[in-house]
Amino acid sequence: MTTLVVLDNPANSSQRTISYIKTIGKKTQSQQIILLNLTDLSEDFVLQHLTSDPSLVTYVNGFELYTKIDEQFIEIIKTWLETLVQNNPRIPLLEYSRLSEQNFSITPFQNLKRLHLISYVINEYAPSSVLYIGTGAICDCIQPLCQQTSTPYVIHPPQYIRPWFRFINSIYKALLITSHNLFTELIFLIYIRALRYFRRQEASPNKGVGIYAIYPTNWRINNNTQRHQYRYSYNLVDHINRNTNGYYFISLLRQNSDALRPIYRGIRSLHKLLVSDSENTYVLLEEYGSLSGLIRSYFDCKGTINWFRSWARAKRSKYWQCFGICVEPLLNDISLSPFREIPKNVYTEFCSQNAARLIQPQRIYIPIFELLEGRAITAGHHTANVDVIGVQHAIMYNLQIPRAISSMSCMLGTSYSNQLPDIIAVEGNETKRIYSSYNFPDSKIQVVGAPRLQFDQDNFISPTETTVVGRRNVLIFDDLYASGSVLTMSKIISTSAPVLFRSHPSRHPVKHGHTLIRTAEELDNLPDFHNCVNGFYDISLINLSISELVDKYRPLASICRMSTVSIEMLKLGVPVILIGSNQYPMLYPMLDKIVGPLPDIPILFKTSEIIEELETLKSSTDYQVSRIVAGRNKFSVLIDRLGEDACQLLSTITLANNSYSNTDSS
Repeated sequence: MTTLVVLDNPANSSQRTISYIKTIGKKTQSQQIILLNLTDLSEDFVLQHLTSDPSLVTYVNGFELYTKIDEQFIEIIKTWLETLVQNNPRIPLLEYSRLSEQNFSITPFQNLKRLHLISYVINEYAPSSVLYIGTGAICDCIQPLCQQTSTPYVIHPPQYIRPWFRFINSIYKALLITSHNLFTELIFLIYIRALRYFRRQEASPNKGVGIYAIYPTNWRINNNTQRHQYRYSYNLVDHINRNTNGYYFISLLRQNSDALRPIYRGIRSLHKLLVSDSENTYVLLEEYGSLSGLIRSYFDCKGTINWFRSWARAKRSKYWQCFGICVEPLLNDISLSPFREIPKNVYTEFCSQNAARLIQPQRIYIPIFELLEGRAITAGHHTANVDVIGVQHAIMYNLQIPRAISSMSCMLGTSYSNQLPDIIAVEGNETKRIYSSYNFPDSKIQVVGAPRLQFDQDNFISPTETTVVGRRNVLIFDDLYASGSVLTMSKIISTSAPVLFRSHPSRHPVKHGHTLIRTAEELDNLPDFHNCVNGFYDISLINLSISELVDKYRPLASICRMSTVSIEMLKLGVPVILIGSNQYPMLYPMLDKIVGPLPDIPILFKTSEIIEELETLKSSTDYQVSRIVAGRNKFSVLIDRLGEDACQLLSTITLANNSYSNTDSS
């Protein structure tokens, strides 16, 4: 008799979480246990509070298991989406919803991934019973999932909140989001019009070449010139200016979420932009909106009614069947898309279309082409017959496969094709191979390299034991998804090595009770840091690029979870340690999906394992050199060109034989 215990979505209270874990022993009654951990609670923490006999427990790490079945999940979702897309007339506005984007950082798709993993384990291990410990919508799918194999199940804690109550909560959140977005768009439009009444607007860059960007996210200021640079394109605009007029097509309100940025931040960013450097030309997306367009986008009663009718028809036609069961309980937020992301995306396309018709650009580059926002910009410019070039902005598999490749390849040959770029410029042949493997036509892909990676090639020196000796600092990079666990891990590591902690560039520094270091001089003047005494130093506000950080502080290693900065570290000669996440089981391009993690780029879960790896790096310069060499070799596989070479090639990219077509097929 074997019980499958699924540990998922623990309570916010640590004491309550511990009580849930202790409950496992009582409910399994000394049976053999397969413990599937889908949380970022450490294995030590879980086993410490587990009252069952350790000899009866088989611990299964969700991430490690998922690396084996990730492609299977992608194919299931791709087929599922393809079925929906083929029924285009029956699901209006689908192309503006999260369902078509497949953004796997949002809860519905993370839940689908967890459900697939649970289904796989049930079929693989054939347990005599299932104990699911967690809360949320996924509880509503455990019963039908277990009924497929006639497996008894228990859900703990008991779910007193019925599905309809959760749906009411989703309605509340949806109405809050659409009200916030409408108010923000309206106030900002009025503010811009009033500002332009008193302040003359510069002439628009007619027939120039645009680069779409969100401001101030992923922007940095060059310390020497005080010039704004967009991280994903860096000097691309300079290369464009050699032949024509380059400009930044900027949104001040958009961000990678259903909700817009708060109005006060948008206005603050606007004034910051107006007093910024004069070398760059900026065009504001929101400036091309209108009151009538806003009303049509947010009060499309006919479209909203048709959406809900189509959703009900899709349910009757069993389109919400996945893994053999109905997964509609996981899609509550997406079912309310007309009150969440759809109006915002429709209005974004409207503004993009107006801008394209007035400016008449030769072409436009879009680094976030795979997101709904980028697709709306693409569709708006295609309406004005403008060529669109999508630029790969990250090389993580979690971005490039699920939400970019599989969903976009489904759209080819449909009326949604106007949301796809004419060409996608990727960073290396490895990425091109991945796109091709998901039926994306080679004619739409060109390898240009990574313009965002700006390195001085002349400064690269082959590492030796002499050049790496004395390294002590550890760079830890936060992400947008699992900040809490990364921060906790960083504090523990800081007792063994000096930690330089940096928040994600699109968020404010995490509040953690430690003093923020605001300038490099402030950090240099700290005697503890100068003497390499262990400590926690938050350098989120220090205005240094990644390469400048590495050059100045010579880190022993860099640690990150889901940040593409790991790619830069490989090139900069810094050993990379990846943190595995059960909560966000994403794959990495540095890992071999067949044989598991590469020995030279480890992916670790336990803080003790990370500290041990750091000690090995510190004590063995020979091992440190081997990790650096292996990392640079891996970088050369992932990135074909970088920096100025990539910018030059991207600025002269040819669209011959790749002209936009609504009927392009794969």
